[in-house]
Amino acid sequence: MQNDIKEWRSNSSELLSTVPESLRESADLQITDPLSSSKTLGIHWHVAMDDFHVAVPEVDLELPATKRNLASVVAKVFDVLGLSHHPL
Repeated sequence: MQNDIKEWRSNSSELLSTVPESLRESADLQITDPLSSSKTLGIHWHVAMDDFHVAVPEVDLELPATKRNLASVVAKVFDVLGLSHHPL
């Protein structure tokens, strides 16, 4: 059984030139545009800077500071790779 990798993305134009058009991601990412981003594994990837950004939701400061409300805010941060946590 063979699994082909599809929807290739890269900030290297040399690498993308070796990948057939049918296997590339359909969205046109501008490699030189610093504001160009793409979602990779649920995390925003800034193509030009080649870094990931974890979106943190706004916190409603009107809510009381309870364990339940804190857990609710923390659960809204989606960081599947654990990039926002430093190793112990």
